[in-house]
Amino acid sequence: MLHAGIAPQIGAGDGEVGGGAAANGGGSEAELKEVRGKLAAAYERHIAPAVKLDICAREGGGVGQGGAAAAAARRRGKAAAEWTTGWWTQFTVLLRRGMKERRYESFNKLRIFQVLSVASLAGLLWWRTPAAHLQDRTALIFFFSVFWGFFPLYNAVFTFPLERPMLLKERSSGMYRLSSYFAARTAADLPMELALPTAFVVILYWMGGLDPRPGAFLLSLLVVLYSVLVAQSLGLAIGAVLMDVKQGTTLASVITMAVGLNNHWVDVCVMALLLVGYRVIAYIALDRLKPR
Repeated sequence: MLHAGIAPQIGAGDGEVGGGAAANGGGSEAELKEVRGKLAAAYERHIAPAVKLDICAREGGGVGQGGAAAAAARRRGKAAAEWTTGWWTQFTVLLRRGMKERRYESFNKLRIFQVLSVASLAGLLWWRTPAAHLQDRTALIFFFSVFWGFFPLYNAVFTFPLERPMLLKERSSGMYRLSSYFAARTAADLPMELALPTAFVVILYWMGGLDPRPGAFLLSLLVVLYSVLVAQSLGLAIGAVLMDVKQGTTLASVITMAVGLNNHWVDVCVMALLLVGYRVIAYIALDRLKPR
């Protein structure tokens, strides 16, 4: 009787049968009643609203405002039943999963060795550059911007093409919203992607003998981290739009060469627009990737 929304009632005879079955199966009458109560409550919570909406829609579907109200109620019921958890719960779970997965990818030994070795070699090349050697210091700053413009960009291009099968599978089963996935992915990337650039700047800045004032050092660090976020956003946008690794890397190389040759126009305001714009493009491209 659960399919009709009515919890089964147990009479005296049923109680005796249930008691005998419970005795044979090792259960008790109280446990059987508890199970039936849980089933009835689950039905009332998950199935009964949709059944009531269908009945109301069939009864008043062809009657003007009644039909429109029933259709609207049915849409609201479907939207409410589409997600079993709230946005914040989905975000926190995806964030924890992303942190656990990304830490092995971002902090693997090869990548750490690559960043630290490049920083050490560059520090030896520009070791304690005097303030009078303005061209050498300019070259060092240019190396900062070029390295952390290319490195996070090409790493981010691979992100969404490689995660596409998993994303399609999980979204087709209704596990989470796209917005919660994208926000969790962005939040999980921040500490992972900014740790190595920070170590790079700390090593190369002091080995290169740049301005020792704390304010100048913090400003240089913020500029480098800002450029890392912009480059990563561009890589995510390229990967989400093309969904092909070869095409993405080709387009990324063309864009970086164009920006590198014309980097005099890139200021803070333009970088802010690029940072937000690239993230929006990536989200829109992923939203068009509907599960089948």
